[in-house]
This record gives sequence, structure tokens and C-alpha cells, in this order.
Amino acid sequence: MPRINVKKKIEKLNSFVKVSDKMVYFKMYHSLVLKESYNYMDIEDDIKEIVKKNFNANCDIHYLGSRVIGLGYKSESDLDLFIDIGKRYFKNRNYNRDVEIVEQLKRFFDNTPKEWTFKKLNYSVPSIKAIHIKTGIVCDISVTNGLAVHNSKLIGHLFKLQPECVALFHYLKKWLKVFDVTFKGFSLTLMLIFYMQHIRQLPSIWEVQQGVYPEIFIDKYAVHFDPNRSRDYYGITEITNFKEHIKGFFDFYNHFNYRDYIICAFSGRSIRKDCYIDRIDSKTPVTIAAPLLRRTNCAKYITNLQLAVFKEACDFSVKYLKEYKLPPPSKDYEFYN
Repeated sequence: MPRINVKKKIEKLNSFVKVSDKMVYFKMYHSLVLKESYNYMDIEDDIKEIVKKNFNANCDIHYLGSRVIGLGYKSESDLDLFIDIGKRYFKNRNYNRDVEIVEQLKRFFDNTPKEWTFKKLNYSVPSIKAIHIKTGIVCDISVTNGLAVHNSKLIGHLFKLQPECVALFHYLKKWLKVFDVTFKGFSLTLMLIFYMQHIRQLPSIWEVQQGVYPEIFIDKYAVHFDPNRSRDYYGITEITNFKEHIKGFFDFYNHFNYRDYIICAFSGRSIRKDCYIDRIDSKTPVTIAAPLLRRTNCAKYITNLQLAVFKEACDFSVKYLKEYKLPPPSKDYEFYN
């Protein structure tokens, strides 16, 4: 069981709190600038040229992941792309075909060393990671279908409903780094969304999809939603001070029953593992169901030790926040509104 050096953690947290506003809003501002204005045309042109030359086909390129959602940061986030070769955006997955394409892409990238540096080929979810030399951006390229693209759009919609959640995400991520918590950004994103659903500050994904027509399905999963719906439509109020929810987040996950329940943003409520209707690998310390592909456990990498570190961090943080009240965000950094 991990042990926390109380004195050192208090010193680190005190130091973090003093500079947190400037750091968090700086990161958030640059995340949103990255989302809105980064020019990926050079990457698009080079990928389309490779596809045209080697597959004798045109392709469409779609962006997804933390950069698109507005949670990524230039020095920390890969650029996730889906290359649609052969109009497969709405098709069911074809594993053997996808593996064949990413293996071909690897060979093509190897043959263009002045434009690309190959890094990794992933077979579990067929994709390829490579560095685009001209921009220096690490690209994570998938070829399956548009499900992950819609997943990113949906999460982006939820954060658009509550823009303060972007700051809350960055704050929590940096706070947990003090305790050496190693949860991936996507897991933390879903945990934050689920907590906000629990306190009725965000709608469930089921709610978001109700009354939307036409209904759209990819791989038998519903992906439709109305991006124009507002907080008023869902009957939720605006968060005006993200720091009010720091303690609540830690308290909620300090007492969450990870052994018996699934964190499910689709339903917006915890579901007993033995009552979950989708087949999912839940024989893990933490089970977080993916928002759309609900049979996927986004936390299957989390070990018992990692969970113990996280829970101790939650417990310590709640006690710390009872003694030290966080100052409200500085007015100097409200430019993101």
C-alpha cells in the first residue's frame, strides 16, 4: 500500500495552488487555440499524396482526440486522425482489412524518410503512429471507421456545455501529478464527465441522444446528437467557479465502489458489473465504459497499485482541502470566456 509523505505533499500542493491559476489558464488557453487554429494542411496533403500514389484512391481525413476536444496541449498531445479510404466512415469494422492497410502505411512511411518517421504499429486497434517531420507533430492514424471521430465530437459537445470543465480537467490533471497518479488523460476525462453527471451539471449521453433525428449508427452503436442544444435544454446550470468542484471530485472517487460498479457516462450513473448489458472486460480494478463503444473498458490498464495511489491521493486531497480553502480563479485569467 503506498504511503504519502504528508509534509512534502502539503509543500508541493501549497506551491501548486500559488501558481495554479496562471498555469491552468495558460494551458487551457493554448489547448483551445490549438483546437481552433492549428494548421494541419501540410499533414493532410502529405497523407493524401501517399494514399493517392500507393492505394490509387482518394481519402477523407477526420480529426479526433484531445486536440479536437480542446483538452490537448502542443507539447503533450499526439494528433489523432482517421483516414477514410474507400468510404468506410459508416461501415462496420473489418479487422483483417484494417491490419492490412496499416501495415501498408508503415511500408509507405518507411519509404518517405524525408516526410515521415515511423514510430509504432498497434494491432489491438489497428493504427499507426508516425512523426510528420515538417511540423514535428506525432500523428496517431486509424483506418477503421468514424466511431472514434463521433466519440470525440460528443465529448467536445459536453465540454462546450460547461466550458469551466476544461479548466477543471487541467487543474485535476496537474493536481494528481503531485501524487504521481498515472491515469491516462482519456480515463480522467470520462471520470470528470461522470462526476459532473452525478451532480447534474452535465447530461448523460443517453439524454443527449434522445429526440435526435435522423438516428445515425456506426458499428451498431448510436452516434447521433444535436450540437446546437444548450444547458437550458437539459435543465442544467452554468459552472462559474471550477474550484468549487475539486473537493467534490476527490470525495466522490474516494468512496466509489470500484469492485462492484462500472463508471458509465452513457447512462450517467454507476451500474453494477453483474447488471451491465454490454459485454465488457470488468475483471479489472477499475471499469470505465467508453461513451459510445460501451463494451470497451477504457481503464483496463489501471492496476491495483495505481488505483491505491489514486484513492490515497483522493483521501489526502479531501483532508487538505478542509484545511486549506482554494482561492477563486484569478480575474486576470478569465479571457477564455
